Amino acid sequence: MRKALYLFISLLLAVTSCIERPEVTMHHLLKQAEGMVRTAPDTAFYFLQSLKETSIATGDDSVFLELLLLEAGAKNDATIPDTLAIHSLTSYYSAKVDTLMLARTCRLSALAYRNLGDYEGTVARYNAAIALARPVEAKHVLGDAYYELGNVYYSEGLRTRTEPPRILADSLFYLTEQTAEELQDTALWINSLLSHSLIPEGRKQYPELERLLLLALRLSEKTCDTGHEAVAAMNLSIMYGELGEKEKSISYVRRNLDLRK
Repeated sequence: MRKALYLFISLLLAVTSCIERPEVTMHHLLKQAEGMVRTAPDTAFYFLQSLKETSIATGDDSVFLELLLLEAGAKNDATIPDTLAIHSLTSYYSAKVDTLMLARTCRLSALAYRNLGDYEGTVARYNAAIALARPVEAKHVLGDAYYELGNVYYSEGLRTRTEPPRILADSLFYLTEQTAEELQDTALWINSLLSHSLIPEGRKQYPELERLLLLALRLSEKTCDTGHEAVAAMNLSIMYGELGEKEKSISYVRRNLDLRK
């Protein structure tokens, strides 16, 4: 929290510098905010809102600002509406033939369709985002799209009680974890591992379930992410209880309780 506050104050000072010193451009500020969208999305969102309220962004910067606001909102679990804003972003970057930005807007569009409950539209737009991101090696877009589409397929498998969507989800979570490891994006890696663990848990594939949960636990511990560490410990306790390994089960119950304190 202290780090996020420090970054926010630093960026606000940068806004002042942008107004007073022409060499500190709006694009420079937006690139700084872009780097924070993944690491401190709440701080990035409020900073981007403050930039929008100054009304000094024009042209390419204005469109870039709208894109970053939607991405930061998505990272903060805000609902992404299927509005004309997303369609205008897509049209803008299509006209500029900017493949990377088109991949990012397609992923945002997929989130909007997911929120609307349009399964076919969601899948089509995620696949479009992936197809655009692969040639330009947009790993962050790929990681997010793999993970989010994996969750969509898993939910569809639960809804229809059919296996094919869960097989697709399984493959996508593996791709997410591989991409997150390459990027050293620990937050995405942990989220994918915990979502992925639901598949072997449902199939009673205990060795794979144990591997996923122990890795999630180690990564959470390494990054001091006590919330996810507690979730992994709780699930390990349940798994070892089902296997009849009482000592391990009790050990992880205690660890879960200590973390929640």
